[in-house]
Amino acid sequence: MPQRNAPDEGPLIHTIPEVMHLLRLSRRTVEEMIRTGELESVKIRGLRRVHRQSVLALLDPGSSRSA
Repeated sequence: MPQRNAPDEGPLIHTIPEVMHLLRLSRRTVEEMIRTGELESVKIRGLRRVHRQSVLALLDPGSSRSA
């Protein structure tokens, strides 16, 4: 029987469209969350990427974010 992936398994980083899909949010909302710091991201060679832990932190408000 195939095993399901744990919620924290998957790509280490996500593109904005991937985050939009995971969180079921619009591009505008995701970009606003990045701009305000609610969703942490990095730029790699000019391309915006969001770390998996940043997405998971939004889904678990009780968890503490590491700086």
